[in-house]
Amino acid sequence: DICVHSMKDVPTWLVPGTILPCNLEREDTRDAWISPNCESPFDLPAGSIVGTASLRRQAQLLARNPGIKCVNFRGNVQTRLKKLG
Repeated sequence: DICVHSMKDVPTWLVPGTILPCNLEREDTRDAWISPNCESPFDLPAGSIVGTASLRRQAQLLARNPGIKCVNFRGNVQTRLKKLG
């Protein structure tokens, strides 16, 4: 048996017996910001909504700008860009 999974989606607590035998070298890990109105997520006014599927990104954004609201935003890049339109 084999399972391929994205490490970003693996929970921090693993079921006993779970084996993570290898991790590939990471690609470019920088995040991308796409907005028609702001150059940075930190420029957003209070009440703005930011979509991300990453708990890490949500925590980072809310720590710097607690007035925004983070919502779950999933899909590949093309799907996410369509959702913005």
